[in-house]
Amino acid sequence: MEPNDKTPVIDFHSHFLVQEVLDQCHSHSPASGFGHHQAPAHLVALFEKMKNPRLVIEDMDRLKIGMSVSSSATVIEPTSWAEPSVELELARRLNDTVAEWAAQFPRRIIGSFVLPLQDMDSALQEMRRTVGLGLKVANIPSEVRGTYLGDRKFWPFWEAAQDLGVVSFMHPEGGKCAWFQQFGMWNSIAQSLEEAKFMVSIIYEGVLESFPKLKIVISHGGGYFPHNMGRLDRNVKNA
Repeated sequence: MEPNDKTPVIDFHSHFLVQEVLDQCHSHSPASGFGHHQAPAHLVALFEKMKNPRLVIEDMDRLKIGMSVSSSATVIEPTSWAEPSVELELARRLNDTVAEWAAQFPRRIIGSFVLPLQDMDSALQEMRRTVGLGLKVANIPSEVRGTYLGDRKFWPFWEAAQDLGVVSFMHPEGGKCAWFQQFGMWNSIAQSLEEAKFMVSIIYEGVLESFPKLKIVISHGGGYFPHNMGRLDRNVKNA
């Protein structure tokens, strides 16, 4: 199916995997219980699809989706566990892969890039490189090693995103507290909590006021954030 130029159907939330990155990172993910269990058979089959752009496009055709924004499945293959130099190598491998997909299928796949946000110099350098490859969506987490992205240490990223016209797609890496491992709550509950915490962080810490031209997309409908606007407003007005 070719996209309809008049009324395109665009899926902003589609994931890809890279085998060598998955091999290094899956045991550090909440999806694997941080290495305590293997993925079930039905997920293994899905993982295989997520490594092949032609299979991704077959699913898009079946679902009548014209284009997809393809982002690394960071909840399955997170990189922030690694030391900065290793994380940069992992990020580059992911970014080069999705850039190849987008170049091969420019009317079907829009690529997004990940960044080694532990080290801002490396992150900004990789950001400029990937934008040069034609990627204009940043796939960012809610937090990096416990520090949420409203923190001042991440403001150089926000400034660069605004200056470069990059869209920031925030997708959490899953709940990292052991309690969330029960009943798969790292996915069902923790993701929504992380989305709310991220939004609170960038609002209360002034990111949106300081960089008013930012373009931000929050996964999963913003999680619990839209349901708590009244309480958040009250905290500001009564502060």
